Amino acid sequence: MTDTFTNEDTRLPWAGLLALAVAGFVTVLTETVPAGLLPHISDGLDVSQATAGQLVTVYAAGSMLAAIPLTALTRRWPRRPVLLATVLSVVAANAATAASPWYALTFTGRLIAGLGAGLQWAMIAGYAMRMVPEASKGRALAVSMAGVPVALAAGVPLGTALGTSIG
Repeated sequence: MTDTFTNEDTRLPWAGLLALAVAGFVTVLTETVPAGLLPHISDGLDVSQATAGQLVTVYAAGSMLAAIPLTALTRRWPRRPVLLATVLSVVAANAATAASPWYALTFTGRLIAGLGAGLQWAMIAGYAMRMVPEASKGRALAVSMAGVPVALAAGVPLGTALGTSIG
């Protein structure tokens, strides 16, 4: 017996999936662009490049440490507000780090952004696959995660070039 689906059954919710892709794009960009700007960050915060490099590490550590406990803590909460909170935490932390003249504030902002990103990573794939019927899960996952390779392939070099040119 074969399953037959109408066009309605397999239509992707593009707006929602692209929103997830953009969230992933911003999160990966936030994590990785500082690696290309370490000399500028080091000069701007008056710390060594090795110390500035810890800003990349603390983001990744925050993501790793947050993923399981924050997912468990929020598992019964409505997904949309939780996902929006992760995006807003990354945006707010990015704004704080962009304006920060102090290493400690920048470090704290990066940690907070990493915590939000850790919860976000735990949600994106599951949220995307719950948005569609079984036959469309693979395509939904591919669309929702498309922001990651785009951020790595285009966003990081462009972000580094922009950061270098702006200062």
